[in-house]
Amino acid sequence: MAKQSRLVIANGKNNTSNCSMVSLSDSFLLMFFRRLSVYPKGIYISDHLSLFLEVADVKSLPFGWRRLMKFRLTIAKQVSEGPSVLKKSHRWFDQKNPLWGFPTMIPLAKIHYKNEGFLVNDQLMIVAEVDVLEVVGTSEKSEETNSLSQVYVESVSSIQGSVVEFRARNQHLKTACTNVLLSLTQTLCQTPQGLSADDLVEAGKTLAYMKDFWLGGFSVSSPRSMEKKFDKKFTWVIKDFSSLQSVNILSDIFVVRGCKWQLNAYKGNNVQNFLSLFLEVAGYGSLPSGWRRHARFRLIVVNQRSETLSRQLEGQNWFEEKANGWGFQSMLSLDEINAKDSGFLVNKELKIIVEIELLEVIGKVDVNGFHLLSSEVESVSRMFEKHPETASEVHLKNPNLRTGYMSLLLSLIDTLCQSPHKLPKDDLGEAYYALESLTDAGFKLDWLEKKISQVSERKEKEKDGEIRKKAVEKELKDLKEKCSDLEAQLEKEKSEALAAKTPISFDDIIQ
Repeated sequence: MAKQSRLVIANGKNNTSNCSMVSLSDSFLLMFFRRLSVYPKGIYISDHLSLFLEVADVKSLPFGWRRLMKFRLTIAKQVSEGPSVLKKSHRWFDQKNPLWGFPTMIPLAKIHYKNEGFLVNDQLMIVAEVDVLEVVGTSEKSEETNSLSQVYVESVSSIQGSVVEFRARNQHLKTACTNVLLSLTQTLCQTPQGLSADDLVEAGKTLAYMKDFWLGGFSVSSPRSMEKKFDKKFTWVIKDFSSLQSVNILSDIFVVRGCKWQLNAYKGNNVQNFLSLFLEVAGYGSLPSGWRRHARFRLIVVNQRSETLSRQLEGQNWFEEKANGWGFQSMLSLDEINAKDSGFLVNKELKIIVEIELLEVIGKVDVNGFHLLSSEVESVSRMFEKHPETASEVHLKNPNLRTGYMSLLLSLIDTLCQSPHKLPKDDLGEAYYALESLTDAGFKLDWLEKKISQVSERKEKEKDGEIRKKAVEKELKDLKEKCSDLEAQLEKEKSEALAAKTPISFDDIIQ
């Protein structure tokens, strides 16, 4: 049930005429402190009253706090018939966005119009009704942890709080390392009950190997909240937004954990005079039948002057063949975007951010106990046909880690498929490191080790051949220069011989 609080602004006429802000209501307790912030002269449009619900005393809250609130703000009509002005919303409040509300709550003219009944004895009454739906991070320390959950918390913190610099320079291997790291994170993000002792041992070995061979500058911080972080943030800047004639605008395609996404914006097409914004699965036509993606996402229209005034909405949906896009038809009014000094348009550019947490992916195929994307099935199947013993002794049981190591193996093969002259010597060193990691995990890769040796030999032969080629080129160049000199000398001799054969004329004799 919603809790209610009331704010009465006295001397309403004077306040709404002369003050830029009337702040603030007394804090009221709804599992945590909140207050109302009122801007009588508006934020974007000066002839409207702006009204916001705000978290009070945010500095006292722990790092990573979040509150999911459903709230309703009402400008109460105190006399006369007719409805009050009511607006409602459903938002996450957090450190970056501690307040949400309505910049154009009610026109000032409507407040002051005598027959409307909003002002009585120069007092304006505002009612806030709030439902607390979810709380992340409280000021009290929970005692409900056991030894296993503590290991889980510390492990997740280590992965999520890491600042990583890859030593690997080869793009295929860097991508594979990222996938292994993400697989490790997915493993640790299971519930403590779902994590076996073997899973933790395998995770520890994987992390130790990653730190030793692939990661530099690896540091661990300890977040004080168990709030899940978004896997990926993508920023989209739309240039010359106001002058764009196209109603439908598509972002570039971006990838989150192997899944392709795209943002789709509509200018007043779905809902008149509003920006509609949707997150869509890109290239879904090429995905296998029955594919599904479960994702939590946050869409943000960034206020480039004041981050707290950015407009953001969150959703959690299944994306599938019949519903490949989700979003919000009334993301933000075009009037607010285009309003002078609103902060949404700076240098004619509109900035949009999407944050995605991919919760579940359906559409992978199981090949010999490895969960693969459809694009990987043919390559892995052919590999197992040629070398069926490859994974027969792999000791990894956790499916996430198995998938991560298979990604590393495929990336190693992709690296070796490059022509030798495009393969730097350092990449071959990294290939041996990757091979060592895979063999330690139980993969039988004698056949691949031979190929790496062959590629190394070809690289050496290419190097020796390049030296010999340059020597022959230099010798040929010298010969060509000598030939050129001989040809010039020959022409001179021909000319002199011809002159000697020429008969002497009468004039030459009597000269």
